[in-house]
Amino acid sequence: MTVVKRTDTFNENVLAKVDSIRVLNEIERKIILLETVLSLGANDLPASIQHRFGTNVRRIVCPPFLIIYEYFEDADVVIVYDLIHGRQAY
Repeated sequence: MTVVKRTDTFNENVLAKVDSIRVLNEIERKIILLETVLSLGANDLPASIQHRFGTNVRRIVCPPFLIIYEYFEDADVVIVYDLIHGRQAY
């Protein structure tokens, strides 16, 4: 099974930005899905996100946030980099 690792930045941003239990539960549900659905989300990201994280990252929409992650096939690991407010990304 794929291992999902969350960066400190992601964890800190969840604590700082999410003030709704409903949104927090939805974020958690989508991250758990990454263990089995690796292509969840999309790779059409704005240049600012690609510049910051690279061109292989993907995003999952969890209104009003974007979860930014990358899958490393050789290690079968997903790294969840950040939680960004959707308006920040564009």
